[in-house]
Amino acid sequence: MNSFFHLYCVDLELKSGDISFVGGYSLSAGTSRLENEKVQKEAEVQKLIEENAGLRALVDKKEAQLLAMNEQCKFIALRSPGI
Repeated sequence: MNSFFHLYCVDLELKSGDISFVGGYSLSAGTSRLENEKVQKEAEVQKLIEENAGLRALVDKKEAQLLAMNEQCKFIALRSPGI
């Protein structure tokens, strides 16, 4: 179906007051599908937030390890004047 024709039909259906069945699709079915997609997207976002928190914690841990190693290297360098 041509997109212009489809939009024209939707416009006519809306003007006629028949909003329960627009463009060949039931609005309640479309709304239900969109609600399901929203729930799925929200779950994906929550999973990514949790994954991000875990990765940030890992980065923080590695940063602390690097700082400790850096301090150890400084200590060794100060104790060994020949290095």
